[in-house]
Amino acid sequence: MGESGFGFFLLPLILLSQRILFLEIWGVDWCAMWLLYALLMVLGWSLAIVFDSLLVRHYEKNPFILMWTQSCFSMLFLVYLSPLVVLEPAWMPLLAVGAVIAYFGDLVFFLAIDRMDASVFNIAWAILAVLLGIAGFFLFGESWTLTQALAALCILAGIIILSYWHRHITPAAFGLLVLLAFLYAPGNVVQKMALNGGVPLLTMMFWFLLFRECTSFTFPWCMPRFRRLMAHFIVKVDFTFVWITGFVVATYFLGVFFAAHAFAAGPISLIAVVGNVQPFLVLFLAWVLFRIAPLYASRELLDWQSVRVKLVSFCVVFVGMMLLAV
Repeated sequence: MGESGFGFFLLPLILLSQRILFLEIWGVDWCAMWLLYALLMVLGWSLAIVFDSLLVRHYEKNPFILMWTQSCFSMLFLVYLSPLVVLEPAWMPLLAVGAVIAYFGDLVFFLAIDRMDASVFNIAWAILAVLLGIAGFFLFGESWTLTQALAALCILAGIIILSYWHRHITPAAFGLLVLLAFLYAPGNVVQKMALNGGVPLLTMMFWFLLFRECTSFTFPWCMPRFRRLMAHFIVKVDFTFVWITGFVVATYFLGVFFAAHAFAAGPISLIAVVGNVQPFLVLFLAWVLFRIAPLYASRELLDWQSVRVKLVSFCVVFVGMMLLAV
């Protein structure tokens, strides 16, 4: 059952990757399409967040177990990619460090998404965008002006609006979002550095994801407590969980694939700005899922007061993101 589920959800991703590689061989100008890549990145990651929230709400809350189950799917996709990549010895240590840090970011991700609405969780990406903007200034020669400093203040204002007026959000939960942004930033910077250093896109993706997924798969087995928990979980897991997990991994990999294309073709700060349409899309997708299958809805408060506060705060944050790119 597990292998057939993996194959069903990974097949569209495999066919898409083959189609993109075919277009690259025939000389399609992908560098002029970074905005499209960024939007597809947002769609893939928005779907993954909504269905991750569903998994945490209805199936399993332990982040180590969730990361382990998703790594089982991910490793199959990486096996498919392995014949297409080459070793990059000069970049391997740096990619490995960024990937391991990103793994701990993923653990914080599941802790955060268990404590707040899926769309509210996306405030972490706004914090991440500020960090990447600063990194772009110091490491990649991108600009940082007074306008961008005001943009950071605008983003902070949006976060304050959300935390002050929205219900069911604690200071500890927002602390997780800040921690998450700091844990994800090194991986993004390392990937951009590797691409700027001439590492092929597919090769960079493969090694970064392989290091992260190997960590996800092996780390819990090193601790007896988590070995017992996983053994118990494997026995009780049902077919629906397998299919939803497969869908999450497929959409996440789509997001990663297009994110790598976007970072290779466009400025890191602008891509971060486009990424901040994600909370609006997550809110919409959560509403659609609630309307279609309320018993399997993700965690999202959808009353008028909550939606109004979210939209206002998201808009303020998005304005800040636009200023950040000036």
